[in-house]
Amino acid sequence: MIVRGLGLPSSGGHIITDEFHFPGSEALYKGLERRGVSITRIKPRDGKIIPEDIKKAMRPDTKLIAISLVSMLSGFEHDIKAVCDIAHEHGALVYADIIQAAGSLPIDVKKSGLDFAACSTYKWLMGDFGIGFVYTSKNAQSILKRPGYGSMGFSGAGETNEQDDDGFPKNAAGLFTLGTRSYSGISILKESLPYILDIGVDNIHAHSRIMTDMLKEELPKIGYKLRTPLDSNGPLVVAWKDNARETLTPALNSENIQISTYSDRILISPSVFNDTNDIEKLLTVLKKAA
Repeated sequence: MIVRGLGLPSSGGHIITDEFHFPGSEALYKGLERRGVSITRIKPRDGKIIPEDIKKAMRPDTKLIAISLVSMLSGFEHDIKAVCDIAHEHGALVYADIIQAAGSLPIDVKKSGLDFAACSTYKWLMGDFGIGFVYTSKNAQSILKRPGYGSMGFSGAGETNEQDDDGFPKNAAGLFTLGTRSYSGISILKESLPYILDIGVDNIHAHSRIMTDMLKEELPKIGYKLRTPLDSNGPLVVAWKDNARETLTPALNSENIQISTYSDRILISPSVFNDTNDIEKLLTVLKKAA
């Protein structure tokens, strides 16, 4: 919806993304590319997307930088303010997928200068599939053209008396709320969001960091090469392991341990319901199965 609101693909132009962005988004960029939009995909250097490389890729027709704040592919965490500063200096906007961060990593969308952010709720917000959030800055809202029409767009009418040219409230709900909501998803969030706020995202992050720091220190010792940079603050750790799904799954299942395993890597996401005893147990299993 954000891309459509920017007039793409019909208006043409240039988008910058990177190879650590959410893989599911690649369908969007390939589709835009086929329709004439120029796409630059920044490659990582030493496991990181370097802001200077983004700056070098900027062009006069660059409209959008689209990234994942924390990458599920590697655990890399962007310096989001640095990215936004580069974009705004050149007249471009920034979209961040924040699903691997919201609820477990403090985010200040205003101080960072983010124009757009979106997040489903089935990850760290402890919700379910079928409902998510979108954020747009006031400035970005004023730039977007309406991406669609739906009666639910009037759901935010009580927040403002201002209406746009189509009669919808001038806010994010007026722009983006098109279809019916997942009311079961909302019911879950009525429990999970107060729970997260009661604990405090800062506290959740501090608790997670104890375990992710432990993983970063210990995984290389037992033969797992880190993909996550040591200075990334995200709540997950990724390490390389050939045939991980095939070789590790039986051992993990036997100990009732759930992590994400892929053909070439593992992804570990400790949360509030974990502690260092869980990490020690995991490391023992991973060492034996290596």
